[in-house]
Amino acid sequence: MELEAELKILTEELKTLSISAVKKSALRDLLGDYSKKIIAWKKNFVAEQSKKALQCLIDAAESSESNKIVCRFDFGVDGKVAKSVMTSFGKKVTDKSFLLVSADEEADRFVVVAYAPKGVKDVDCKAWALAATEGTDGKGGGKKDSAQITVSGISKIDGVLEKAKAL
Repeated sequence: MELEAELKILTEELKTLSISAVKKSALRDLLGDYSKKIIAWKKNFVAEQSKKALQCLIDAAESSESNKIVCRFDFGVDGKVAKSVMTSFGKKVTDKSFLLVSADEEADRFVVVAYAPKGVKDVDCKAWALAATEGTDGKGGGKKDSAQITVSGISKIDGVLEKAKAL
């Protein structure tokens, strides 16, 4: 995140400034307050994105007869959001697995997350995610019940979604 990077730069520059200790302390406190606000914003952002992605998956699960659902919901490539979605989905839907694709357009990459709750025994998430991303030079891995692969080049998303739905 750019704001975090800029805040770190300012904090480092503050250490080298030749100003009074009182002024330096006040500026350090101000930067600390900004840092706390950024952390709180990020936490809220993760919660909101997780909630929206989860709803997308639940809607798809309710309208599908298959035990495998495929969705695209762009929240970036944040692993915390993906983990939160997997945990929440498993509590609400126990008979379907999902493969979720999310893009980060600025970074020109996307993440593929596959998850199967304990009630779904016939879906191998690692194999599903690897097969969907085959030929993309994606990096990642996982287990039978969950997998995550990051792929460079968002132009490859449609192909991955098509493969995932066909599997």
